Amino acid sequence: MRVFLEILKEHIINNVNEIYNYAKKPIIAVVKANAYGMGSIEVSSVLERHPKIRAFAVACLEEAIELRDSGIKKPILVLGGFLYKDEISYFKEYNITPVISSDYQYAFIRNEDLDFHLKIDTGMGRLGFFDPPDMSSPRLKGIMTHLASPLDKEYSIYQINKFKSILKALNKNMEIHIQSSAGLLYDIDFTTSVRIGLALYGEKPYEEFIPKIKPIYRFGARLVSLKAFKKGQKISYGGSYTIPKDDTLIGVIAMGYADGVPKQLSNRWFFDFKSQKLPIVGAITMDMTMAEIPQSIDIKIGDTAYFVNENQTFSKASKLLKTIPYELMCRIGKRVKRILL
Repeated sequence: MRVFLEILKEHIINNVNEIYNYAKKPIIAVVKANAYGMGSIEVSSVLERHPKIRAFAVACLEEAIELRDSGIKKPILVLGGFLYKDEISYFKEYNITPVISSDYQYAFIRNEDLDFHLKIDTGMGRLGFFDPPDMSSPRLKGIMTHLASPLDKEYSIYQINKFKSILKALNKNMEIHIQSSAGLLYDIDFTTSVRIGLALYGEKPYEEFIPKIKPIYRFGARLVSLKAFKKGQKISYGGSYTIPKDDTLIGVIAMGYADGVPKQLSNRWFFDFKSQKLPIVGAITMDMTMAEIPQSIDIKIGDTAYFVNENQTFSKASKLLKTIPYELMCRIGKRVKRILL
C-alpha cells in the first residue's frame, strides 16, 4: 500500500462528544462527498454506534444508498432531495428521507407515503422555498435552513429571525435544524438538533471554536526512492527547483495531485516525518512528490511521510493557497486507501 488515509476512531468519538457537550443537542452528521474526503463508510461506521448521532446527511440518493448497503441503520437525509419522480421508489425501498426545496419536488412528494423535510431559503440564495408550501402534511418530519455567512453575525441573525417567524406558523412537533459547524456560534433555542460536518473531522470553522476537536486524519504515503544529487541539478517537470549543494538527498514520496496533493503547493509545503519537516521541492506530479531530506533525518525506503496530520492540518495548507479546508479534503483521490484505526 503506497498511499493511504488513516482515520482515527478515537478522535471521531472525541469530536462528537465535544460538539454535543457544547451544543447540548443531538447531531445530524454530514457525511456527503465521501465524508469530506475522509471515507463515508469508514466514518459513518463509527458514528452509527454513537448515541448522540441522530441521523446522517448526504447530498444525493446514490450516497444514501451506499450508506444503507454498508449497514447504516440510522435515518439518512438527502439534502439535495430528488430530481425525477422515478427516484421516489428508491427513497421508499431504502427508507431514506428527502429534503424538499422546490414546488417541483413538492408536487411529486405531497401525496406519497414517504417522510420528508422542507428546506427554507432565508438568505443563502441556493436551494429552498422563499415561501413554504402547505406544511400540514403528516409526512412532514422536519424543516431546515442554511446560514450563508455564519461569521457575519448581522446577516446570520437576520436569517435566524426569518426562519423563526416561518416556524411560528407550525403547530406540530418536528426536527428543526439550522446550525452548521460555524453556526454553533449562535445559541438557538428553538432547534432540535445541529447539522455538523467540518468540525466532526477535526477542522475548526473559525479560530476561536470552543469544542476541543482533533483532526481525525493522517494522510500519507511511502518513500519509494532516496538518492543524492549534485549542485545545479534540476528536480521534476519544468526544473523549478535547483539543487543548492552537492550530496543533497532527495526522496520520492508516492503521492501526487491524483491523490489530492495540490500542484500549487510545489516548493511551498512540506511532509511530516516523525515531527520533522521534509520540504517539497520541484513540481508535484500526478503520482509522486519530491522532498528534500535533511542529513540529520534517519529515513529509509518504505517509511511513511505525511502530507497532513495533527502537526500540519488541511486548514494550514488551505490558508497558504487562499482557499478553504473543505476543498483540499474533497480532493483526496479514489485510489487512496482509507484505513480506520
